Amino acid sequence: MIQIQAITYTTNRLASSTARPPWPVSIPLQSRSETQKLQQLFSKTLEQYETKLEFVAEKLGGKGVTELEQLATALYAIRMQPETDTMEKARYIHQLKPHVSVEEGTSAIENVETIISEAAKHFDIPVTPCCTTPPF
Repeated sequence: MIQIQAITYTTNRLASSTARPPWPVSIPLQSRSETQKLQQLFSKTLEQYETKLEFVAEKLGGKGVTELEQLATALYAIRMQPETDTMEKARYIHQLKPHVSVEEGTSAIENVETIISEAAKHFDIPVTPCCTTPPF
């Protein structure tokens, strides 16, 4: 059974630290017993998607909120504007999120395209540019 390691790690790290986290915490983190309950309730689903969950956790698990926002917005831009080039998508990201520079948008788009390509190869699925058909 897959371990929900990110939640467990974060919960344990915060519980053992007297320092406040460097980000605003607005949702309660789950305790180990709550994590175990989730694993029991959704064991079949977790087992079915274990390799995909591990892939996503490996690719995104160590990233901070700022980078995750950029990657999520890049994925949105890729899906919403499949026919435009990287620079146009980066400008679109900057238009949506003015605090994200065009250069950061370009980097995020390249990173997302790499993740999509790796997922397609790893899971033997086609990469489609259409916004209605995600690759995973």
